[in-house]
Amino acid sequence: MPVRPTAQRHTIVLVPLGPMTDTDRQRLAVLREYMEMYYTLPVRIGAPAPLDGVKFRDKTSAGPRPRQYLTTDILSKVLPPLLPKDALCLQAVTMADLYPEESWNYVFGQAQLSSRVGVYSLVRLYPEFWGEKDTPEARQKGLARSLKVLVHETGHMFGVWHCQKYQCNMNGSNSLAESDRQPIHLCPDCLKKFRWNIGFDMIRRCESLREFYKTHDMAAEAAWVADRLDQCRAAR
Repeated sequence: MPVRPTAQRHTIVLVPLGPMTDTDRQRLAVLREYMEMYYTLPVRIGAPAPLDGVKFRDKTSAGPRPRQYLTTDILSKVLPPLLPKDALCLQAVTMADLYPEESWNYVFGQAQLSSRVGVYSLVRLYPEFWGEKDTPEARQKGLARSLKVLVHETGHMFGVWHCQKYQCNMNGSNSLAESDRQPIHLCPDCLKKFRWNIGFDMIRRCESLREFYKTHDMAAEAAWVADRLDQCRAAR
C-alpha cells in the first residue's frame, strides 16, 4: 500500500524544526528546490515548529555530543497535527541531533509511513558538528550529504525500501562513511518504481537535475545525468 500522489494530496511539505540560523534556512531552500526536481512534485516549506515538550537527553561521553531529541516523540506528538490536507507527506528538517531509543547513539532520521510524517537531522552532515574547519569543500560535502539523505528518506514514503541489487541512492547505510560511498542517483529498478508511483517524464526530470547540478558545482553528478539524458533522447 505505497503512498501515491492524488488530486487532493500531491505536495511534499518541509517543516523547519527547532532553531535554525540564516545559513540553515538557505540550505533548506536548496533542499526544497532539489526535492521538487528529484520527485517532480510540488515541494514547499511550511511554518517552523518548535521542539518544546519533546523528550531529550544530554550526552556526556567524549566527543561532540550535543543535546539529542527523541524521534518517536516528534513523530507521534509534534508532526501529525501539522500535516496539511494537500500534503502527500510532511518531512521535518532539523539541526538538532536525534535518537530513536536509549540504546542508540544517534539516528539521522526516522519516518512513520502510516501517518506520512518523518523527521531528519542535518547537523552531523556538516563540519561544524565535528569541530572541523569550515571550508568551501566541507560545505559542498555537507550539501551533497543533505541532498542524498533527504531524498533517500523521502523515497521510503513512496513505498520504496532499501535497494540491494545495484549501487543506488536507496541503498541502506549504517554510518556516515557508508552513506558517503553511495550515489545520489537511483538505480534502474528503483527509478522504475518511482516512475510507476509518480508518473514523471524522464527527459524533463533529467534536464532539471542536470541544470541543478551545474548550478551547484556538482560536476560528476551533472555528467552522469547528461549521459542518462542522451540515452533517454535516443530511446525516445
